[in-house]
Amino acid sequence: MSSKPENNQDGFVKRINNYQPNTLTTSRQSYTLQEKRILSYVINQFNHKDEYVKDKNVRFKIPINELAQHMNYTEAKSAAQGLLTKQIRIENPDSKQFITKNLFVTANYNVDNSGVLEMTVSADCVADFINLGQLYTRYNLEMFLSFSSKYTQRIYELIMLHAGRKQFDFSIDLKELKEMIDATNYTVYSDFRRKVLEVAQKELSEKTDFSFEISTNGKQRNISRLTFKIISWKRDAQSEVNIDLENFINAPSINQFNGIKQIIEQHYQFRKEQIAKILNSEELREKFVEIDAKINVGLIEIKTTKTRYMIVALGLNKSDKTF
Repeated sequence: MSSKPENNQDGFVKRINNYQPNTLTTSRQSYTLQEKRILSYVINQFNHKDEYVKDKNVRFKIPINELAQHMNYTEAKSAAQGLLTKQIRIENPDSKQFITKNLFVTANYNVDNSGVLEMTVSADCVADFINLGQLYTRYNLEMFLSFSSKYTQRIYELIMLHAGRKQFDFSIDLKELKEMIDATNYTVYSDFRRKVLEVAQKELSEKTDFSFEISTNGKQRNISRLTFKIISWKRDAQSEVNIDLENFINAPSINQFNGIKQIIEQHYQFRKEQIAKILNSEELREKFVEIDAKINVGLIEIKTTKTRYMIVALGLNKSDKTF
């Protein structure tokens, strides 16, 4: 029996992004919403610059006050205990091979008033989380924690996997997708579309800068394969901004001046000297048009007024001896 100690990750450092093994992203899972939230915290704590003792478990500590932002004690207890019984299954149908693993071996909540949830990852799974290479799914932790549907969580992971590969269109077998996201109970496609796909579409549209469209290879009972098209409203909005800016730059000078004057008269309340400063600077004219376009398509969120925001963005609030 080895005398090497168990890996112990004592400090909690909340990182912006998670780096999740693609094998986990595409595995068959049956986690609840809260189980996935705890799992996402654990994934977040893997430090890929650290050296972990081979063939040893890794224990992570998650502050209870951090968990409390997303679940109460009863939910945390149920989720932590549930994770001990859940397995992940990695299958290769072509070669008729599969691997089944238990990810966690212990879960301890606030033992000796520690103020933490301790989750111990099985030694069999540690290597999957640290030897990622390029085979990982990167996603934003806070975004993931904000989702209220386990189906949104899973579809978000799948979309981030493909988006990371620059694959904005991807197809997947319907049966395989249901198994991956734990939705095999929806045997009728219309129910699956309404209670799974549309729920995820709505939540992703509201909380992220993208959503998705679905096309099928048949109708209702004959559907066996889905094609996802990732729709990024920010990417589309930025394209609109680029077009507006290009049109402005290529326009004759008189049209540039008249266009800016019209925008200012309709939407801004600048002082005369501020208007003159914008019109007399090629750099400020282009910057004004770009910022105004971004505001109009929602890429910039205004918390005060358009005028006040633009004054600060263009530096018009700084003292200038010219005026």
